[in-house]
Amino acid sequence: MGTIAPITIRLKDGTSIGLRTPGEDDAAAALAYARLNIEDGVGSVSTPEEFTLTVDEEREFLADHLAHPDDLVIIAEHEGALVGFVNFKASRRKRLAHHGSFGISVHPDWRDRGIGRALLETLLAWARANPRLTKVSLAVIADNDRAIALYRKLGFIEEGRRINHIRYDDGRYADDLLMYVLV
Repeated sequence: MGTIAPITIRLKDGTSIGLRTPGEDDAAAALAYARLNIEDGVGSVSTPEEFTLTVDEEREFLADHLAHPDDLVIIAEHEGALVGFVNFKASRRKRLAHHGSFGISVHPDWRDRGIGRALLETLLAWARANPRLTKVSLAVIADNDRAIALYRKLGFIEEGRRINHIRYDDGRYADDLLMYVLV
């Protein structure tokens, strides 16, 4: 995996958090964090009952990212607790290997404080320094206005839209918005 040197950043409210590349020993904490965010439901297409990943599978996920120089995972921590997570995976196909996509989440109690921006700015700086990468992509539920606003501020452009791609339990539909930025 690509790695970043650990850094400390100051959030909008003055709180300091650390950003770093996780290791396989972070699997249990990363899994607990993922479960919390899926239960929260904001921006997630997974439901709690279908999220059945085990600690061993999470460890394999991290190991897979660690094994590839064009993949990256960054965790945000405050006093040892995970408060944010971004994972980027480059395409494995030769003609598509110049780009990849990411998923990002911020702990519900830590949203709107600048963690998402810090994670994405760090990811984009890493991608710009990687000579094999030229494009970073994402998919976001089209009703996630807060996330879309952040992506646009960071230069992401709408590339497409999958109509009625997400169906909520109450029968409502949402589009899946595809965005990208060239690095």
